[in-house]
Amino acid sequence: MKVYCIGIDQLTVSALKDAGYSAIVQTTYPDRDQRSGNVVILTSEFLSLENIDDIDVTDCTVLYQYKEKGVRGYQHVETICLSKGIHFISPRATASTITDKIKFIFQDEHVSVGNIIGFFGSAPGVGTTTLAATTARSLAHKGLNVIMLGLNLYDPGYNQQPTVSLDLWRPRLTGKVLQDSDFQALIKIENFHYLPGSFDFLDAQDYQEEEIEYLLQEASKKADIIVADFGAIPESAAWYVGMQKANTRIFVTQPNHIHRMEQIMGVVSHLDLSPIEFLTIMNFSTIPSSFTPKAFASQIGTHLLMEIPKIDYFTQLPIPLGKKDQLDYDKQTNNLLSGLGIKINEESKKKGMLF
Repeated sequence: MKVYCIGIDQLTVSALKDAGYSAIVQTTYPDRDQRSGNVVILTSEFLSLENIDDIDVTDCTVLYQYKEKGVRGYQHVETICLSKGIHFISPRATASTITDKIKFIFQDEHVSVGNIIGFFGSAPGVGTTTLAATTARSLAHKGLNVIMLGLNLYDPGYNQQPTVSLDLWRPRLTGKVLQDSDFQALIKIENFHYLPGSFDFLDAQDYQEEEIEYLLQEASKKADIIVADFGAIPESAAWYVGMQKANTRIFVTQPNHIHRMEQIMGVVSHLDLSPIEFLTIMNFSTIPSSFTPKAFASQIGTHLLMEIPKIDYFTQLPIPLGKKDQLDYDKQTNNLLSGLGIKINEESKKKGMLF
């Protein structure tokens, strides 16, 4: 299949070729004979939204990448594209996500198989990091090798000054030179290994999607399960990559955040995701609210994974659950493993594990 690329960067062109497509760089829109049965990718830099009616999409598949960054304003662009039979690509789309989108459109064995559980928060301070750590502990109790990645670029999620953290790894991510010794130096918390998030707040908006993708790729080779805390800021490069790369997506929220969650679901719809593709953990579930946790999840269209009661102040990272609550939590993490297609046996564990 030919993919005509107009205004697309060379990295994406190379990724398309590596995926087996015949990527052809164009400066003009291909004629009907050329594009018939093939794919055309073009950007808003080549064709403005106001002129999108000028192109003929007959007998071909057209993808339109809107290049104006910022989460606001996507919905009307996506709506216009859909009305024209054009597939929308967001500004933050990386080379790999564009390639994946084409595979998905043509159902080219687009089955998400992986080991990344992504945690996202409805707002800062809602408990995303602590519940990600609690999940990592529960999974590790089952005999799995678990790495928890702190990918919150605005809050490290760790109250001590560590010798290893996301910002300290930044040069290695940029140069793509992570070594086994880097993973061996991760912080040991109970029975899992942890990379705290970034302590350099001034660099939060400078991270590139490719750096986060590289970290996820390398970490996935080193552990049975990756639990990633992507934070609660949709403008974060890590948040965006997490939405694309996580095999299971979990939102941590609280009973009074229903309007926040409705807004967030509007944002994720621009990434070709729907509410049904998310699980919800209701933290502080015992605080007064006009919605029960189940009604909350039903309202926004997600599946309620579990409820966590409000727990008195604690200092350690995983939540100190009581015996019954811990058993319930472990039961739900079994369901997470089933969703990932992972069975607990020696065959499922990675060989040559570092830990």
